[in-house]
Amino acid sequence: MNYITWDSILETVNPNCDVQLSRGGHELHGGLQLPPGLPISVSEAEFNYLRQFIEENNLRSGFELATGTGISALAGGLAMKRTGGKLISFDSYIEESTGIIHVNTNANMPPYMNSLGFRISSKMLELYDCQDHVDLQCGWSPTDTTSYLEANKIRLDYVFLDCPKDMTDFRRDMNSLLPFLGDRFAIFVHDTHCYNWVEFSQYIEGILNITPVRIHEYFPGTQHHQVKHFPLARISNLK
Repeated sequence: MNYITWDSILETVNPNCDVQLSRGGHELHGGLQLPPGLPISVSEAEFNYLRQFIEENNLRSGFELATGTGISALAGGLAMKRTGGKLISFDSYIEESTGIIHVNTNANMPPYMNSLGFRISSKMLELYDCQDHVDLQCGWSPTDTTSYLEANKIRLDYVFLDCPKDMTDFRRDMNSLLPFLGDRFAIFVHDTHCYNWVEFSQYIEGILNITPVRIHEYFPGTQHHQVKHFPLARISNLK
């Protein structure tokens, strides 16, 4: 796999876009972000890990919640480009209109349609020729997301959840996606430090009969080796 660095993304995107990405977070996270300090993306190691996992398992039908800066959507798009698949990515982009980073769903508040996040996500996908493999949508979970999945009769083999930051929101979003999971699937959950891991694991085992695992270490034995303090959770029935 061709490992993609943050430097190469910044060098590709920023000269070609009126919205500028920058490095954000701290050494334990190391994502990219938009001004003025809006949501930080997945880490560089996570970005490349997700790409590799989708490609190696030939996943073709994806969904992610919380597009944010579009970095994880780009990871999915690059991978789906290789597998011939498509990723649906939803966000309300509401942080940009409220100025609050973590905002729980409020269906009475309209999604922010003219957001920096949507603009730069669209531009990045265009620059990497992934626009045919990622469908950016603006809306809420679970109302807009389930309506879209039902209308398009979609069965998912890849899910990335970056939006829910507590168990109440996670149950809401996860339960809404259960009817759309295919026979083989992989679900990744970001920011697992926000959850009680015992409660989280018991919930997943109860609904899917799968024990989730946490991914702390990426690319051991290579120059890109990283150990992450805040792990991804992987929930998968793939062998």
